[in-house]
Amino acid sequence: MSKWRKATRPAMAVACLTLLAACSQYDIFGTRRDITVDVPPGQSFMSMETTSGKVLTTPNGMTLYTFDKDTAGTSACYGDCAQNWPPFLGGPDSKEADFLTLTTRTDGTKQWAAQGKPLYTFIQDKKPGSVKGDNYNNVWHVVKVQ
Repeated sequence: MSKWRKATRPAMAVACLTLLAACSQYDIFGTRRDITVDVPPGQSFMSMETTSGKVLTTPNGMTLYTFDKDTAGTSACYGDCAQNWPPFLGGPDSKEADFLTLTTRTDGTKQWAAQGKPLYTFIQDKKPGSVKGDNYNNVWHVVKVQ
């Protein structure tokens, strides 16, 4: 094998890992990347500065989370899971906008989603701006706001 090919192998490996990370929700170290969104004006969502950075919240300031076991547009959190992680539900007049959409749960209720990922609050977050659920069991994550 030529010296040039041997010398370029590490660079090629890094380039391949970087490309793989760019196409994934995980970085090159296997850490889950956060969903990051812009909150459009006039929406029933807010953002708040927390110990986890600026995050998407409900109108009363409760942090919103995504669940890694959900698939795009479909919640996997029911029963005991939904007791601890209440789905953030839309009302009859809720209007979708850009990255904020509504998904239908198995009971027919509409749940807000960010970039297709259903949104939840966390029962242990007792006050606005609390982020006790961030990285909980490595499957629950805050929604970062730019």
